[in-house]
Amino acid sequence: MAIFEVTTETWDDPDFWAMVTTAPEPNMLDFSALPGSFTISFARDGAFLSISDGAESYVIGDNSVGAGADAYLGAPGDFGLFEVITGSAGRDVIDGNDESELIDGGAGDDSILGYGGDDALTGGLGADTLRGGGGNDTVSGNDGDDVIYGNEGDDSLLGGDGADSIYGEYGDDYVEGGAGDDHLEGNEGKDTLIGGDGDDWMRGSYDDDALWGGAGDDYLWGGYGDDTFHIENGFGNDTVDAEDVDETTGDVLDLTAVTDGLRLDLTSADPESGSLTDGSSTLVFSQVESILLGAGEDTIALADFGGLDSVTGFAAPELQPDGSYLARDVLDVSDLTDFDGSPVDTDDVTVTDTVGDGSGDAVLSFPGGEAITLLGVTADAVKSAAQLEALGIPAATDEAPVVVPPEKPSPDAPDDGDDGTEADGGGSSPPPDAVDLPQIDGAFEFEATLRVDDLAGGHGQTVFEYGGGGPHAITFGQIGQSSAMMLEIVQDGATHYIVAEEALVAGETATWTAGIDETGRMYIDKNGMTLAEGDGVVPADVERLPALLGDSAVETRSALVGEIGDVSLAQGETVWPEDDASAETPDDTPEEPPAEPTDPEDAPDPEETEDDAPADTPDDTPEETPAEPTDPEDAPDPGETEDDAPADTPDDTPEETPAEPTDPEDAPDPGETEDDAPAETPDDTPEEPPAEPTDPEDAPDPEETEDDAPADTPDETPEEPPAEPTDPVDTPDPEEAEDEAPAETPDDTPEEPPAEPTDPEDAPDPEETEGDAPADTPDETPEEPPAEPTDPVDTPDPEEPEDDAPAETPGEAPAAPGRDAGDHESLADFFAWLLETGPEPERDEEEEDAAPDSTLTQVWQFFFGWLF
Repeated sequence: MAIFEVTTETWDDPDFWAMVTTAPEPNMLDFSALPGSFTISFARDGAFLSISDGAESYVIGDNSVGAGADAYLGAPGDFGLFEVITGSAGRDVIDGNDESELIDGGAGDDSILGYGGDDALTGGLGADTLRGGGGNDTVSGNDGDDVIYGNEGDDSLLGGDGADSIYGEYGDDYVEGGAGDDHLEGNEGKDTLIGGDGDDWMRGSYDDDALWGGAGDDYLWGGYGDDTFHIENGFGNDTVDAEDVDETTGDVLDLTAVTDGLRLDLTSADPESGSLTDGSSTLVFSQVESILLGAGEDTIALADFGGLDSVTGFAAPELQPDGSYLARDVLDVSDLTDFDGSPVDTDDVTVTDTVGDGSGDAVLSFPGGEAITLLGVTADAVKSAAQLEALGIPAATDEAPVVVPPEKPSPDAPDDGDDGTEADGGGSSPPPDAVDLPQIDGAFEFEATLRVDDLAGGHGQTVFEYGGGGPHAITFGQIGQSSAMMLEIVQDGATHYIVAEEALVAGETATWTAGIDETGRMYIDKNGMTLAEGDGVVPADVERLPALLGDSAVETRSALVGEIGDVSLAQGETVWPEDDASAETPDDTPEEPPAEPTDPEDAPDPEETEDDAPADTPDDTPEETPAEPTDPEDAPDPGETEDDAPADTPDDTPEETPAEPTDPEDAPDPGETEDDAPAETPDDTPEEPPAEPTDPEDAPDPEETEDDAPADTPDETPEEPPAEPTDPVDTPDPEEAEDEAPAETPDDTPEEPPAEPTDPEDAPDPEETEGDAPADTPDETPEEPPAEPTDPVDTPDPEEPEDDAPAETPGEAPAAPGRDAGDHESLADFFAWLLETGPEPERDEEEEDAAPDSTLTQVWQFFFGWLF
């Protein structure tokens, strides 16, 4: 290779340039002898070279250029064929070509572009800017604060000393900052970033990157993909932000190069966050899924509400010849407490494994729901009390053994409070008001509106739980008393879970969705936004009991303090709704249903309307018919209006049905027109209720309405015939037309109804129109014989006039004519009085079906009874 060295004497000599050729083999142009005042610039097309001493410029063209230059290369001469170009000590601008070349900027703040080919670019001394261009380039900034771009291809970019900024850009790049406070970015591709000494800022960005911080206080940002962070002795006060995006296996914190003993703090509720220290330096990390411990004797600190953690490389205790165990890596559980607030001991530890048959990785669980998985350690290596004590867990005061949870308990087994889920005897039974959920078989999605009133109101407040913490369990709820929510699926003893951090807000009502799809993707959503997701296992078709909403059967968890509503559980096309839509906590007691009536006869008739409800209720009015007034003159006139003498009913039975009139002569005419005697409804009750009668015998019939109007409306009993009268003379005319007198409305009540006729022939026809239907239908008020009247002679004479006597039903005592038994002038007059007032004799049951006695027979029966 011929080397053409350019000096201060030859740089502007045309004879020198005429001797420079590229034949017979590629040659080298060396400008390193030029001082820093010179600047060299190559055109991108390789046809011209410009050299300046700071005062003037000199242009050299290649052999193919016929004009436009101060000098020309000899033949054959092509700048693009020079393999090596070394710049001057000044500010050089050197652009390569599409061939592979070596360009050294030399001293000075150079700008070098390799273009195509696999170039080797060196900035030399100074603050250089280097660009590799296409191809797999090697770019070195050397000393100075350099800026380096790899561009396309798998480049190796070295910053050297100084505060360099290096960008790998496309391809799988190797980026090393060297000494100084460097800024390193891998960008696209699987990049390797090494910070070196100094306080470096590094970002892997896309794809699966590897980052080494080196010495100094570094910031390591993984970006997208499964990134690995390598920490070495003397790591400094570093920050690792793994960024949980586009991951497959998760990010790894690799401490295997650390031979010093570390203290790893996993007390955060976030299982992917924590810190570590070697006693002088501290590293803080977040969004890290796996931790690989180093060869030193490490201590892992756990605490209440610490969540679910895992580590790889934990050294289990070693069995010694004397049967004791020698500690290697240990657990610091001094900040873990049981439900009594006392420090945990070996009795508080539950040991399982990730597979469920003892062959998986050991899982140590604690009372508050905290757990740590020791990847690579079997359950047998850490499950005995002696082994746990060697791990650093205090011995139990009662020396009770630590147990591994048994297989799923039988749902038919009695609840003795011990389900084996805890070392001290297991979980508690659900409260009696817990809501049972349907069983889960396969992919599912649970959704509900949820409000947690107090994050510290329980310990691991549960939204739903299946299986009571057994080998086939599903749980969704709070972690400890933190703001984190967890969905956990345990199948055949293997545990799969995801955690939504800082998700709960006390007193906030939000819509939560938790489930797993057919592909095994677990997820937790809040108000339609995904907070956590990860790989799990689709639940198998096994029975998981109990299945609880808003409560837990495990002692380490508690019932929800708040409210759950709008619950649904979807499995395929089947959706189970919770009809009540709420599981109330003890503070939100739902309304109790009204008490059932104690007597079936007391239950109301469901076909009655409010206005037609019977007056007598079980508590208010007895079913017996009230006694008849002793003096016919005392009975009220049924033709009276509300303003005259309304029938008075008790305050709580305003809608009683009227009684049958006792005498057909005195019964109201049902064929009366609207102006005669309208049927009053309960809505037309007068403003001032009438006074109660002082004498029980004077009390009105409770089945009478205020105006003695029939209780039944036309819609209910439009064509029912009235009860048969006892006297054939009083039998109504069945051929009377229904529409002779229309039914009356309450608004058409006349001011003063006409007085009732005293002559029996004036008795109303009971088969008149629907609106004037009889007071009682046979189905609603069966006839009962009235009480036997007392001696008419002893009856006091009321002040009410004769015309106001009430209408009496057939079969009851006739109304009084207005005088007593001793007020007669002759025997004929007395017999006439008997014809009017004689009572109906009592009959036995056989006589009830017989034809009624004639009036004359009644008179003689009464007469002889009175004499003797």
